[in-house]
Amino acid sequence: MKRFQCFVFGWSVLMVVILPFSAHAALVVGKITRLKGKAEIIREAVPTPITASLGMGLELRDR
Repeated sequence: MKRFQCFVFGWSVLMVVILPFSAHAALVVGKITRLKGKAEIIREAVPTPITASLGMGLELRDR
């Protein structure tokens, strides 16, 4: 019984440590393949707009 409790406790600690990191990971939904002129991307986590470039990944909720 003690071994099982240690196993459950170990998995619980592991999930508490790992899950917050996966929640903060951005989901890349595409990339810029063509660009003409100048464009800026607004991200929720970044206070200033980001200058778009060719091959740049686009994340969920980018504007």
